[in-house]
Amino acid sequence: MSELSFEIFKNIEDRYNWDKYIEFIQRTDEVEDEQKVKLIDTYKTFKKELGKGFLKNSKGKGHIITNYTFSRGEESYSWLIWLAENLNYFRERSCNYGELMKKLHSASNFRAEGLPFIEIADNYRKAGFDIVFEPFKNSNRKNPDLKITNPSNGEFFFIEISKLNDSQDRIDKRNIYQTVFNEFIFAPVIPFAGKIISKAINSEVIQIVRKIKEFKVKAKNEDRFLIFSDDKINFAVSSENKEEKVKEWSIENNYDYGNIISLPFNPNETKRIRGNKLPQKAPQIPSNKFGLIYIPVNPLYFYVKNPFEITEEIENKLIEYKYNNILGVVIYSKIGDESDNKGYFDKLHFFGTKTIHKTLRRDILFIFNKECTVKIFPNTLERIYSTLDN
Repeated sequence: MSELSFEIFKNIEDRYNWDKYIEFIQRTDEVEDEQKVKLIDTYKTFKKELGKGFLKNSKGKGHIITNYTFSRGEESYSWLIWLAENLNYFRERSCNYGELMKKLHSASNFRAEGLPFIEIADNYRKAGFDIVFEPFKNSNRKNPDLKITNPSNGEFFFIEISKLNDSQDRIDKRNIYQTVFNEFIFAPVIPFAGKIISKAINSEVIQIVRKIKEFKVKAKNEDRFLIFSDDKINFAVSSENKEEKVKEWSIENNYDYGNIISLPFNPNETKRIRGNKLPQKAPQIPSNKFGLIYIPVNPLYFYVKNPFEITEEIENKLIEYKYNNILGVVIYSKIGDESDNKGYFDKLHFFGTKTIHKTLRRDILFIFNKECTVKIFPNTLERIYSTLDN
């Protein structure tokens, strides 16, 4: 953490102030001039669209926007700029922008709906499509999330987005991680790394937080490198002068510097997609139009399950259900790991990986439904495929 950071963010209230982030970008020499302009515009956009009190109101709730704002790294800057550019783009168009904004303030709503809406809409706008969010909001029945129009021929179709709800075990593990991680990134902010070893009940989590606070203050005030370990958590912290020791320790333990490794879980979601999401979401596409179902998943899904196996199992279910107006299913994820950009076609199916926001890898799998009988303009189909790789 630079001296300038400590000078500008003197207390916890400063971390909730958009103007402080603007001041930091204006004065820092760690960001190129071109990116400075974009970041200043980004923070101004957030201040206007999300409100002055957004950072404070969302503190400790695991909101992605808040976490990226606090971290101030290369990946964070790239992602925040991307988000602000999309908000500015859609605000100026007839797309039910107000419906999108309703999904941004709550951490859970943003994770489940707001972010997937923007990610998918961004891909389609870059392919030349027009987008409308919540096109049938006032209808009494459940309806698709996005209406997509090809302006070159007027053809339109729909997209239904469905995030898999987490199990209680996964929710508990994520809450423990978020509580612990938040304590490390709150003032005083000092070098850290670590790993959560096992699940903890609320009283134990409180004790963990107290121990983190104690060690952070001690490391900073006494200019020391400290390690703590028990059956719940293992972490190291240090003063700024001892930062290299934390980095060395994190490498020795195979930890990520500046992060806390969370507890593991089973990420295989094929059964839930086949048996739950397809029959639940496909009927929300109007029967007289074609559509696609998008499902964001945990990135580990593609590590434990081969894309070609996923394709076969989902395709068989699409054939069994006879969803004649469903063009296909798109399953995608993101993880902090750079990758070569590459894509593979298997008949009309597609699997690709791509680096986004400089340090994130996106995996995307499109499973074509050969039972789809709706006639589609070739230009529309070509543009749809282009969204898988933009």
